[in-house]
Amino acid sequence: MKHPPQCQIDLKGSERIVAVIPETITGAGYRNFIIRVHIVDYTKQTWREECIQPDEQTPMMIALFKPLEQAHEVMLGEIETVKE
Repeated sequence: MKHPPQCQIDLKGSERIVAVIPETITGAGYRNFIIRVHIVDYTKQTWREECIQPDEQTPMMIALFKPLEQAHEVMLGEIETVKE
């Protein structure tokens, strides 16, 4: 039996989710494990981001967090960037 998700992202009109990226955020005395959800509407040419906090993440999100974060970092490392 499929369990209901613990988090919900509301999409408007023709918006769609194009990327879901786990990210560990650290600072002075804290660490947070967020999931960034990138949402675009190609019709209106808009972009926005939602963040899923740890207490909103499903068990599957938590299980996949580290391997997907590592994969994301490897993919980023494969892209050469040039600042203009």
